[in-house]
Amino acid sequence: MLLIRDANENDIPAIESMVADFVKGHPAENHPRPSQVLRSAYFGERPVAHMLVAERNGQIVGMAQWTLIHDMFWGMFGAGCHLSGKAFQVFAKLDGLPPREIVRSLPARALGLQPAEP
Repeated sequence: MLLIRDANENDIPAIESMVADFVKGHPAENHPRPSQVLRSAYFGERPVAHMLVAERNGQIVGMAQWTLIHDMFWGMFGAGCHLSGKAFQVFAKLDGLPPREIVRSLPARALGLQPAEP
């Protein structure tokens, strides 16, 4: 059974391990990511985002981060997500398409590991 829950400071080693695995092949692969910075960013006085973890049989197998946003034009809350590299460029080209087509055309996860094109 998969359990989705709020991340906490005890999850930092598992989160760091997942980030290290995800960043392989990315230009930031060898960039330092101190535990204290992660702790401060997500579990400090002013967290930058909410983090959830997915747990199966007591082991963390996934994570997601999100930020709460408020759309002043529509007067409603939503959530923001983050894309990087080529995935962002593919997503940006979906502008103006109907929502169903956007969902069907979301970029593959692997594109987030590829550098953006000039």
